Amino acid sequence: MRCEKQNQIELIYMTAPTNKEAQAIAHALVASKLAACVNIFRGVESFYNWDGEVQAEKECVILVKTGMGLSEKITEFVKKEHSYECPCVVVLHPASGNEDFFNWITEITKDTEAI
Repeated sequence: MRCEKQNQIELIYMTAPTNKEAQAIAHALVASKLAACVNIFRGVESFYNWDGEVQAEKECVILVKTGMGLSEKITEFVKKEHSYECPCVVVLHPASGNEDFFNWITEITKDTEAI
């Protein structure tokens, strides 16, 4: 089903090196209402090129569900608080979904607090 309010939320894909760091980021985003919900997927195996060499690490994936227009604040927070020199932050714009769920995210994040 195509959602009429397709541009009202953003999903943000991130990674963190440990579950503890992922939880700290998730808690701060939800507590400040910059995010309505955050999912953490532990034990993801990541391969990437860094400093000219292929690296392999275990990471956690963080999926943030937030209101439209909050991704810049979230990105700045993550860049400041994250342990990586260049943290992964990718903003996705859903084309469709459950409008009730999108409305819930919008309602939760409409009164964000500075972090």
